[in-house]
Amino acid sequence: MARRLSHVGPEGVGAFAMAAVDIACWDLAAQSHKVPLYRLLGHEGRPLPVYGTVGFLSLSLDELRQQTTKILEKGVHGVKVMVGHPDPRQDLERVRAVASLVGATRRLMIDANCAYRTVSEALDRMAVLRDLPIYWIEEPLQPHQIEDLGQFRRRAPFKTAAGESLYLPQGIGRFVERGVVDIAQPDILRMGGITPMLRAFGLIESKNLPVAPHHFPELMTPLLGASPNALYIEYLPYFVDGIFEQAPVIDRGMIRPLDVPGHGIRFHPDVLKTAQ
Repeated sequence: MARRLSHVGPEGVGAFAMAAVDIACWDLAAQSHKVPLYRLLGHEGRPLPVYGTVGFLSLSLDELRQQTTKILEKGVHGVKVMVGHPDPRQDLERVRAVASLVGATRRLMIDANCAYRTVSEALDRMAVLRDLPIYWIEEPLQPHQIEDLGQFRRRAPFKTAAGESLYLPQGIGRFVERGVVDIAQPDILRMGGITPMLRAFGLIESKNLPVAPHHFPELMTPLLGASPNALYIEYLPYFVDGIFEQAPVIDRGMIRPLDVPGHGIRFHPDVLKTAQ
């Protein structure tokens, strides 16, 4: 598929198209063998810890608190909040509000969504948050700023996580080979599906880095168990709640893959009608 896309490039929409076909093939293969996808991938479907993502910058402080409280009711092991507000004081207020709800027994993470332009700007923004118990800062810089990200990681007060904006295994491979991240976060659609995602896991494991994939808990739950370096499954309630008739569920902060042939994911009929 990548070769057929060579004239337009296998990244962007091309990677998403390859992912759709590749995921469907794995699902069909597991169904034909009458086994869950996780068994076809060679593991026992162990439960995995979940963290929740909250706090688009458009939310008010009260809305942010409400969203955080709701996601904590799932028993998640950590909460990640968006940062990158034009006013650093707003970031500090927002992260403090979430930290007060998360408490000391769960991890607190932040996600800048590539908001900062330079290493110095990113470090200045982290200095404002230095006294908070932050586990990682995600995507402080644009994905093409590989050398800058390495400089940032060496000087940052928190662990550096990134990878969701990279395409194909070679994209995430460049990050881990150059040692610019502490935690790798490949995205299954940008990787091009399950087959290249497994290759990406191998590259990440070769450097003994934790892997916390981007989004898609319904797909990542049967897949991530195949990696000995699995750290977290990401849960974004506003993207997944109410969409599926059948999908893995979170129980006391853990998620386990469905024990049915294939990946087992079924969209809710009302959602399909709306999509049409």
